[in-house]
Amino acid sequence: MKRFIQRTTGLLAGLLLVVSCQNDDLEVPGQPDFIVVGLEYPYTIQMGDSFELSVPEEPGAESYFWQLPEMINVLEGENTSRLLVSGLVEGVIPAGVITVTAINAAGSSTPRTLWKEITITGLPPRPAYVQTSITGSLTVDMDEEFSVYVPDDETIASYAWSVPEALTVVDGGETSRVIVKANRKSVNIPANAISVTTVSKTGLQETHHFEKMIVVLPIDEYHTAKRYGTKTWMTVNLNYAGEDGTVGRTAPDDPDGSKYGRYYTWEEAMTGLSAGENPYTYGATGIDDVGNSYTLNDGVPSYNIQIRGICPEGWHIPNAYDFYDLAVGVADDYGLRMNSIEEVVNAVAGIYLPDNRETKPMAPMNMIDYGFISSYLRGSRPEAEGGMWKASSGAVDNGTMFNLTKPSGKFPAGKYPMYFPEEIERIGFNVLPCGKYSGDKFDYFGVYSFHWTATVTKDEKHYRITIGNGNCNFSTYAETGSSNNVRCVANY
Repeated sequence: MKRFIQRTTGLLAGLLLVVSCQNDDLEVPGQPDFIVVGLEYPYTIQMGDSFELSVPEEPGAESYFWQLPEMINVLEGENTSRLLVSGLVEGVIPAGVITVTAINAAGSSTPRTLWKEITITGLPPRPAYVQTSITGSLTVDMDEEFSVYVPDDETIASYAWSVPEALTVVDGGETSRVIVKANRKSVNIPANAISVTTVSKTGLQETHHFEKMIVVLPIDEYHTAKRYGTKTWMTVNLNYAGEDGTVGRTAPDDPDGSKYGRYYTWEEAMTGLSAGENPYTYGATGIDDVGNSYTLNDGVPSYNIQIRGICPEGWHIPNAYDFYDLAVGVADDYGLRMNSIEEVVNAVAGIYLPDNRETKPMAPMNMIDYGFISSYLRGSRPEAEGGMWKASSGAVDNGTMFNLTKPSGKFPAGKYPMYFPEEIERIGFNVLPCGKYSGDKFDYFGVYSFHWTATVTKDEKHYRITIGNGNCNFSTYAETGSSNNVRCVANY
């Protein structure tokens, strides 16, 4: 047994001697000859794209140590002579920063340095990269599900969505499409509040934002609403009798106001009262319900006035800008805006908006100057199709078109549409021919709609907006003594 141990000890000693001799024979690898950059000179690469860094194999080298800046991410080949890398951050990698050393058991070579710059360029702009399933105006009801998404991209490894507290993620929080719903009403989801952070397979991390505001509508017992451009509008006529239940009146065939809404005098609409002093006379000054000063006239000082009147809290009687902005919102949200009235004539469709918002927001928006605004805002259909609109003397094709008997403006004589059914369904503003109450009677059912604005003239008349059954005009007219419908606009 003693001899066996001695023999084993001798063998181990001999083996160690051999290994020692072998290490004595191993040489430190030579300095790598040069670093090859897998790019055309001058070396430029876009963030997220990959390229190679390599050196010729050095005899005796067992591994390679690369010293790289944090701007570069190693994808493949770590500790080898050939790396696949990607640029993570926009900027310039200076000459002299990237080095590589050949290594074996005997030691490390002198580092080889890359004495050339590498430029990492930023990504090209991707406008509106984050999209939503909401069509038209960006409005939803509480608990209504909708999706926000980015294009499918096989270069992306992961997605992480961030949404504000007013939204609840229903599904897809780690995919390219997230399904969410609003968990409260009457709230704005600000632009850029919804975002997704993507990480590419090359390690590039980007955060993208949904760049528009989404409005959660304030639905309640009095009204439904929808967003058009920058304003939120009721999409049915107001049906509220005030705190004492006596404000306004209803039509004989609609005693509860569920069909036509209620009809208000201008004073009732502006004060919310059936009787009492009316402070809103021409030239009156004051502070409106959002804290802005006003002068009541038919000019700029009153165009943006926000008076609650008969409207629910947080809403106001439409001012001059509101009706102009309604046309703008419908035109832009639904792709109806044309660059000239000639384009409208050629397409026999669309809306043209001359740049007169600041000076003439209450100008009649007639077809020959503005296009087919009213043809997109109507609700219901002609009587011949079971709807509410009676056919005028100039109506043709069952009341869906009207006949322009002679040229007017840029428009030649001919038939023009009073309805665009698909767009009407999508837009959903739902103007109905509810007529008016005047001279102790209701009149113009099936013929006209009349809606008050918060605008007064020097002779104490009040502007209302009208759509009729005989043309495509979105008309304005100053009158007094009538009771008309009201659509409220949410304060802003």
